[in-house]
Amino acid sequence: MELKPKDWVLVRDDDKEPWKLNIYSHKEDDDMFWCVSGWYYKCIPYEGNEHLLGKTDAPEEKHVWHAGDHVDVLSDFDDMWHPGFIVEIDYTRSADGFYYRVESECFKNITSTGKVWCKADQLREPEEKPEEEFKFGDKVEWRDLDDGEWREGLIIETDHSNIPYKIATIDGNVHWRRREDVRRAG
Repeated sequence: MELKPKDWVLVRDDDKEPWKLNIYSHKEDDDMFWCVSGWYYKCIPYEGNEHLLGKTDAPEEKHVWHAGDHVDVLSDFDDMWHPGFIVEIDYTRSADGFYYRVESECFKNITSTGKVWCKADQLREPEEKPEEEFKFGDKVEWRDLDDGEWREGLIIETDHSNIPYKIATIDGNVHWRRREDVRRAG
């Protein structure tokens, strides 16, 4: 989380000092954090670290999620992890922490949009990196199976079967290609 002027923060100079509450101003180039009552070498957001006020404990390392991140989400519906990606973050529910709206193909039979709201403890790094998906209109390069060369094309149809991409080529031909034979035009 990036600090902004007027944010509530916890500050200290070394690990032996207890954390003190302050209001953030700005950061100097030499790693000094300027606050209302002076400057400090260590500065963390107060939100999410409230339990550290007056203590010397180190802050927990937390993963920061962003819209567009691919995640595995623990479903309330079947108590299983499903692949998806974050489409929206609700920062206003700060009393309970942030809420994340995640879209997953697995949720399309539960909700019409395939999107559900969840908390951070229902998210984790994906166990498998998702393959890049292409959509209608994407400019791509496709492998010519005759000579192995990469050629330019445009996705004109997608299908989630074994051969998912229909590609229109510059010379007006159309080819179906598997995922491993398509890449972003670069």
